[in-house]
Amino acid sequence: MIILVKNLKDMKTKLQLLSFFFTLLFMVSCGSDDPKKNAEKAGECKCEYEELEAKQIKLARDLLKTYKKKLVKTKNPDYDPKDDEKRYEKEYTWEREVDDWDEHVRIQLEIFEIAIQKKELRDNYRYVISLVGYEASDNQDDYDDWIEEFNEEFDDYVEDNCEKLLERNSDNWEKYMDEEDDYFDEIEEDYDYRDR
Repeated sequence: MIILVKNLKDMKTKLQLLSFFFTLLFMVSCGSDDPKKNAEKAGECKCEYEELEAKQIKLARDLLKTYKKKLVKTKNPDYDPKDDEKRYEKEYTWEREVDDWDEHVRIQLEIFEIAIQKKELRDNYRYVISLVGYEASDNQDDYDDWIEEFNEEFDDYVEDNCEKLLERNSDNWEKYMDEEDDYFDEIEEDYDYRDR
């Protein structure tokens, strides 16, 4: 199983790079030079990215439920009383323990798939589409004008089409972090002089 997951990750990385370069080639060779049209394409990618972000937040909440509420005390591998630097680490750490393994793995794989899609979209709206400006420009001044118009149009598109989703995602990540803090049982640790 571990070998399959490792091979799957290696293959996805290669496919992702290949996809990125084909997208770059397509955008530069076949796309429009118009900064407004390219900003709209980039804005569509950004909005799709935010939709995937919303799905990822929901999956993160579902993933949290696959853990036991009680954390497990484990020996910290970074602690070494004989090492001048490592002796200040805590001797024990509190680790999460998975309760529903099959569901946990299923959700982890979904989150991994979404992360790959998000990276491709982020690369498109941050880098690939804006690189068309180089092809469309004869000199630095032309490029500066092109990229300024592109950025203005991109910001307008995002504000008009997915700004509320972006804000909702930001709020939901904060809520999730609070849920995560509250999910696990409180830990009563023994006093340790190193914690001072």
